[in-house]
Amino acid sequence: MTHKKKILLTGASLTSGNKGINALTLGTIISLYNNNNDIEIEIFNQNSRSDEEIIHNINIGSRTVPVKENYVWSSKFILCGLLHLSFSFLPDLIKEILFIRCLKFAYLPHVIIKKKAINYNEPALKKLINADLVINLSEGDSFSDIYGMHVFLRHALDKVIAHSHGIPFYFFPQTLGPFNSWTARKLAGKIFRSADKIFAREKQTRDYLLNMFGDLPNMDEANDMAFLMDPEPVNDPGFEEFCSDGIITGINISGFLSSNPLGKDRILGDTDDYNNITDKIITTLLDLDEDNKIVFLSHVQTEDDKANKCFINKYTNLGYGERLFLLRDNYSAPQLKYFLSRMDFFTGARMHACIGALSTGIPTVPQAYSYKFVGITDKFGIGEYVIDLKKDSLEEVEQKINHVFSDRKKIKSKLTASFPEIKKDADKCGKNI
Repeated sequence: MTHKKKILLTGASLTSGNKGINALTLGTIISLYNNNNDIEIEIFNQNSRSDEEIIHNINIGSRTVPVKENYVWSSKFILCGLLHLSFSFLPDLIKEILFIRCLKFAYLPHVIIKKKAINYNEPALKKLINADLVINLSEGDSFSDIYGMHVFLRHALDKVIAHSHGIPFYFFPQTLGPFNSWTARKLAGKIFRSADKIFAREKQTRDYLLNMFGDLPNMDEANDMAFLMDPEPVNDPGFEEFCSDGIITGINISGFLSSNPLGKDRILGDTDDYNNITDKIITTLLDLDEDNKIVFLSHVQTEDDKANKCFINKYTNLGYGERLFLLRDNYSAPQLKYFLSRMDFFTGARMHACIGALSTGIPTVPQAYSYKFVGITDKFGIGEYVIDLKKDSLEEVEQKINHVFSDRKKIKSKLTASFPEIKKDADKCGKNI
């Protein structure tokens, strides 16, 4: 019987409320199965409050492939990782016995008090140290300390555990960094130098890593895996009625930047308020053409939906209600990509919402708070139209919206011509395992 190579995707999910994570994971699974025979993929989701398993049936071409998602209680996982980091010199068997098989003795009192659903046999952790290859996605942008040290550790320690047991690991295309604290830089440098392969998603990421950590001979460049996810047509009668006439523009408002103190203060800092910028974008779209209608689309469930509703209520009270539509926030990532493909123009603050629009040829103005947006849009030849939320004035925001909206037919042709090569470049990741 042929041995199937066991591949574990860490920092991944197909059930996250963040549709960008799901798109990234699905694109990775599609590429791996399309380019390799005799492999078996499972997901290791360390961003969970309990232990659980679920089977997803993924349609890839004419076949359906089962993929198990392993949820691991994040606090337990971090404890396991810190023990491996501190005592990496111990023999593998000793580490497995002490830090995995006996781990329950360290957290048992907490589990009893909190009544958590925990699997004391640690099947997911055992899969991490017995995989043939670990491929890391870090939820797209979480291998960084900008969201806090807890998030950084959650997406650093899977690599630490794998490397400690001699398991090869790859970074697939994602946002890598920034690393602002000395602790994060020190650990990230150690992890990058231990990686068997690093796929930097754009030149800006590659340059950042080289400047921060020096030469990394195991680094290559490739496009985001979400480009490989196809749209899934879905019927929404309310959406169809709304789109039956007029010019359909779409907007994704980030609830994280709109109301989360971490997004407003630590990420954007001393800049023009994100909500003021969003007001400028909405008023610009409404004023550009009286036939313009706006679809508000969430890419992170609940968080974005709450922000969308606040702005819709505001502009409905100003008399624009008939030109506004709120798309339900419970659609899957492929279904959201279908709705994005129906737009005439799109602007968004969530990167994978913008990737969904760009990859279906929709003229798009991304709203950026890091270098990741510019690197991706540069590949389509439209990097100059990215709104820099940290630098651009309201006048510059208006100009960029005006420019892309006015030239949308020309830009659509440019996007459509560029996409086949961009998709091919992303797919090479799945061929290099």
